[in-house]
Amino acid sequence: MAPEQHLRRPYRGEKSDIFALGVILFEMMSSHPPFNAATPKDQFYIALASKRFDAFWRKHSENKSPSFYSESFRDLFQRMMELDPNKRISM
Repeated sequence: MAPEQHLRRPYRGEKSDIFALGVILFEMMSSHPPFNAATPKDQFYIALASKRFDAFWRKHSENKSPSFYSESFRDLFQRMMELDPNKRISM
């Protein structure tokens, strides 16, 4: 569920769908979710929301080759996970 939905704010379905597709894409690539929930209680989500991408990718890259997540994958995923739905990538 996109963060704007967790916060019970008005949301646009297509922007929430992009967020959900980002989660699915990450799961397909990694075989595990990027975080447990898009809430301020989840350390991985906090890293994404605060744009501490290095910490997020460092933790998720443990036990993987350094090039497991390509730069283009990281860029796409980060843009799909944008906290502000108005700045989130769109179709």
